[in-house]
Amino acid sequence: MPPLLIGTNNPSKLAWIRHLLRETGARCVSPGELGLSDVEAEHSRTAEGNAIEKARAWHAASSLPVLTEDSGLVFLSLPEDHPDQPGVMVRRVHGHTMDDEEMLRWYQAIIRRHGGMLQAAWQDAWCLLKDGNTYETWTDSQEILTHRAITLVDAPCAVRTPGWPLDSLTYYPQLGKYRSELAKEEVEAVRYETDKAAEEEHRAMLRWLHGRIREYCK
Repeated sequence: MPPLLIGTNNPSKLAWIRHLLRETGARCVSPGELGLSDVEAEHSRTAEGNAIEKARAWHAASSLPVLTEDSGLVFLSLPEDHPDQPGVMVRRVHGHTMDDEEMLRWYQAIIRRHGGMLQAAWQDAWCLLKDGNTYETWTDSQEILTHRAITLVDAPCAVRTPGWPLDSLTYYPQLGKYRSELAKEEVEAVRYETDKAAEEEHRAMLRWLHGRIREYCK
């Protein structure tokens, strides 16, 4: 059985996905381990569409089965049609792809324009592509977003998470800490400990992901 390519060069996302798959027995490789640089993708208006695009692009570059994830950011404090809503264009502004520090400063300015604090949520989409024509997807339901609200503030933490700059703006008032200061296990605990609907959505996603990966590993 060929290895499973995790379709990202983002070091934090790669570590996160490998952590999620640690009990599946999957033999995972990264693009960097194969000598592959980033692929041109993410032209869709939805997180699911981008996940599919990225999976197809990485498969074309590697000929391997691929798992990809894409996320859209929603500001729950703002109207859906507000011009400051990033949607799936989280890193791209006026055709420019921001690096981590540019992205942090961009969102810091947006949050400051709206009083220094915004409620937001990430909507995740996954694609497991077995070959050029066969794939399955999972997308977080729109209804669950309010259950997964996070607080973004305009005063960044000094600790950075490479690839995930908004961790330095994500603040947990109940802990008095930023997300970038927490270990993976702490993030998962605080993310779902107060809302059963969010926890169940996460567990449903893991059941889907682990089930599909185990089928692949047979």
